[in-house]
Amino acid sequence: MLSLGPVQVHTTTLVSGVLLILIGLLFLRFTGSAGITGVLGAGDTADLEVMLQERITAALAAVPGWVLSGLAAIAAGVWLLRRARLPGEGVSSTQGAGPAAARTPAGAHRR
Repeated sequence: MLSLGPVQVHTTTLVSGVLLILIGLLFLRFTGSAGITGVLGAGDTADLEVMLQERITAALAAVPGWVLSGLAAIAAGVWLLRRARLPGEGVSSTQGAGPAAARTPAGAHRR
């Protein structure tokens, strides 16, 4: 912990704050992410993107539209089933009955 007057800052928080400020300054200096082109030049990456888009579109042209919807529905169904089977997700038998019900053993009668 570092203390700067009334402010106490942990070292990891200080380092992450400095890094975020530096990234912000880089974005201001290079007009956002427009200057980030990677190893290839800006023209090369645009040509690469167009080529990849054309290849992906050609590969997926033979797939009917209902297949993607069906896969999304199956994935949602599997997710819902898994979520329903997780322990602790449902309403417990003592929930909403008050603290006395939580202390009463199963099968015992309260008076």
